[in-house]
Amino acid sequence: MPDGGGIPVRLTYTATNARDNMGDRMGPNNIVMGWTPDGKNITFRNRIGDGFLGNLWNAPAGGGMPQELPLPTGGFCCWSPDGNSLAYNRVMREFRTWKYYRGGQADDIRIYDTKAGKITKITDDRAQDIFPMWIGDEIYFASDRDMTMNLFVYDTRTGATTKVTDYTDYDVKFPSCGGGKIVYEHAGWIYVLDPATKKSTKLDVTLSSDFVQGRTELRDVSSSWNSISLPASGKRIAVTARGEVFDVPVGQGVTKNITRTPGSNDREASWSPDGKWIAYIGDSTGETEIYLYSPEDGKTRQLTSKNDTYIYSLQWAPDSKSLYYSDRENRLVRVSVPDGAKKTLLQNPQSPFSSLSVSPDSKWLAYTKPAGNEMSVVYVMSADGGKEIPVTEKWYSSGAPTFSADGKYLIFTSARDFNPIYSQVEWNYAYTNMNGIYMALLASDTPSPMLPSDVALEDKKSAEGAAARGGDKSAPEAAPAVRIDPEGLTDRIIRIPVSNGNTRSFYSDGKKLWFSSRGATRVFDFATGKEDKVADATLLYEPGGKKAAFMKGKSLYVCDFPSSHVSLDEPLALDGMKAVVDYDKEWPLLFDEVWRAFRDGYYLKNMN
Repeated sequence: MPDGGGIPVRLTYTATNARDNMGDRMGPNNIVMGWTPDGKNITFRNRIGDGFLGNLWNAPAGGGMPQELPLPTGGFCCWSPDGNSLAYNRVMREFRTWKYYRGGQADDIRIYDTKAGKITKITDDRAQDIFPMWIGDEIYFASDRDMTMNLFVYDTRTGATTKVTDYTDYDVKFPSCGGGKIVYEHAGWIYVLDPATKKSTKLDVTLSSDFVQGRTELRDVSSSWNSISLPASGKRIAVTARGEVFDVPVGQGVTKNITRTPGSNDREASWSPDGKWIAYIGDSTGETEIYLYSPEDGKTRQLTSKNDTYIYSLQWAPDSKSLYYSDRENRLVRVSVPDGAKKTLLQNPQSPFSSLSVSPDSKWLAYTKPAGNEMSVVYVMSADGGKEIPVTEKWYSSGAPTFSADGKYLIFTSARDFNPIYSQVEWNYAYTNMNGIYMALLASDTPSPMLPSDVALEDKKSAEGAAARGGDKSAPEAAPAVRIDPEGLTDRIIRIPVSNGNTRSFYSDGKKLWFSSRGATRVFDFATGKEDKVADATLLYEPGGKKAAFMKGKSLYVCDFPSSHVSLDEPLALDGMKAVVDYDKEWPLLFDEVWRAFRDGYYLKNMN
């Protein structure tokens, strides 16, 4: 094609290899090697017939049938200035990734004399000697004989070989010559070598582009949501999507993007139980920090500062006075609201804390951590820190602890149901579907809610309780005080008789248990022992309110809760979730996030 641009003219019509549709380790089928000095032919390499080796051909620049050079095999090559000789490699393996290769395919440079029909080997080293480039009386080539690929030069008059470049960090890659100069790649940069001085200069490349793919745009991000949070009122819902936090109405209203930070990955938005704040995690400072947004005045403030690692997720205390989080330094941290004072409650040498739950009175924490034997144990601890109290034993893997709303029970899962099946090909048992739902009675005098009771007596107690409260007056109830008696706690565990499986999203008011299993939400009544389906959707419960969110596919529903049956009539309208996507800010953010992930998550601090 013309060097100033224009229509290219096709010169060859070679057949294809069976592997041409792959990024083959031997490189493309056809590769242009260069021009003959008279400008009449284009020399190219073709590897039809043998997937690994290739042959050299000359294609007439004016069109016509290519002519194969009379050589058994050929790879990268370069013609002498007079066009009578060809410096070439026999083996084409520059696209392979064999560093320090010293085997039978380690190539040498040979000269083919077209007039005498003679081939002379000019290098003889166990290492790779490749990419011959003939300039004047010298033949330059690349070699890793000193373990790093560098440029060397062979003098055709004296037969002496001299090292030209002396890199010790990264290899010289794909050198080529033209116009009396050599260009090559090193460490991601292009360099120009002047054969007269043997000096290399880095080439500064500037490309101008209209950058169509990087222009700022307004995008609908409703299908990219990854977390939600429902306040006690149930009138609005916080949704995070593509690094932005949205305040979305339940029903009629205006969707608000409350962050508008293309240069920050804002996530894990969570309403405070009292409805005064939306807390979320952002990284606009270069580290993950916690931020507070006030729906009342629309202002955002940074709650934490000088954090040193990745924060996983947030958990509000029911009194809205504290936030809890775990991080990649395996710390469990409490942050006071609104002053931002931090206190590290625990640090685990093995792994992060998971499944954090705060008691209804905000005085106790429940969480999961490994026991050191590949099992996870559920613990409770005072919200001020102190001694850990194990709820489960280390012989069974347990997790997902959740306090009941009345503060009497701790609900969790545990893989302790052994129902062996016997293999018909091995003399071994297999244990499947071991996870069941269990309940710990926190106080020593708390009876099981599943004990049979006298219905008439219970009705009388309920009536007396209502009279003592002043009839049916609906006054706000104080958070129930939670009492935990450590002595014998691991023995006060009861299995809730529901089907085993992948269960999650627990909520219990002390009389019933709601949970999600296999894409549906179910309820179990402690008094009757009956289980029923609530909805064909997953429960996403937010404690403290009379509403709950359900997920079906990627659609969200907000319904009255607790409830025995939920009607999923109208999905939550998310079409107002629009974000300004600024790629100039997003891409550096993504780069930094990946770096921090390696920095904080690699198994060795010094990264080997």
